[in-house]
Amino acid sequence: MRLLFLNLACFFLVSFSTPEGIEYQHITTSVPQSIHVLVVNPESYCLRPAKALDKCVGRETVLSLADRKGAIAAVNGGFFAIGGYHDGSPCGILKIDGQWYGLPLHPRGAIGWTDREQKPIFDQLLAHIEGIDVFVESQTGSTTSEQWDSMDHIVGGTPLLIQNGKRNSNFVSERTISTFLTDRHARTAVGLLPNGYWLFVVVDGKQPDLSLGMTMDELADLMQELGCIAALNLDGGGSSTLVYEGQVINHPLGDGDADDDQLSLLRPVSDAILIQDSKTFSANNLE
Repeated sequence: MRLLFLNLACFFLVSFSTPEGIEYQHITTSVPQSIHVLVVNPESYCLRPAKALDKCVGRETVLSLADRKGAIAAVNGGFFAIGGYHDGSPCGILKIDGQWYGLPLHPRGAIGWTDREQKPIFDQLLAHIEGIDVFVESQTGSTTSEQWDSMDHIVGGTPLLIQNGKRNSNFVSERTISTFLTDRHARTAVGLLPNGYWLFVVVDGKQPDLSLGMTMDELADLMQELGCIAALNLDGGGSSTLVYEGQVINHPLGDGDADDDQLSLLRPVSDAILIQDSKTFSANNLE
């Protein structure tokens, strides 16, 4: 993977040995920013979302989800409600194995794919319930409802950063809070490279000695400079978590609490995107 970082004045790159089909790199900048990059060959691994506790509501840490599902790696997924009766309910679109868990109230970015091909499509979507059916409608005209209807999995985020090789320069249509875009926060994003490989980025945030996080423009620039032809921002802040081989390898702040070792606790999330080997995927499907 070729790293450009034309707009980052100084960066330091570290990588370690990984199994064939997965590449991990850790990049630090002088801002400071701590950036974790995971590239996955979908021909070597199965990528699929998983819902916390396997229920419509409720939350579970990315580490717990990865361990329970036997995933070699995982990142947090879409946005969700915190607290009350709807704790852990998705705030955006979420479809897993053909089952709907959430629908967007506003035009929002999404990624969809099938287990068979794992060639994701990205777009900005609205969804409507018509009788007992869900109708998904592209807001850009780049995809069709029939394409989205055929997807086994759909994970929502906001905003859509890159589509059809073009970086989005205006995020207003997705109706997010302005400070969500302009302030630096921890971020998680998923992208697609020209060779079909998936690319995941997790940026730590709100830690002045380690990483300040990124604005949305900085994140979009990063995904473009990493070579993505499509990219979507997922949930961030205290949810931003990257798990690899049974360990959390970034530095999430969670909910600002501390455990007995004075380390920030992991925030339980609504869903995650898992990277599983083929044997684990087959075994889970037979359960």
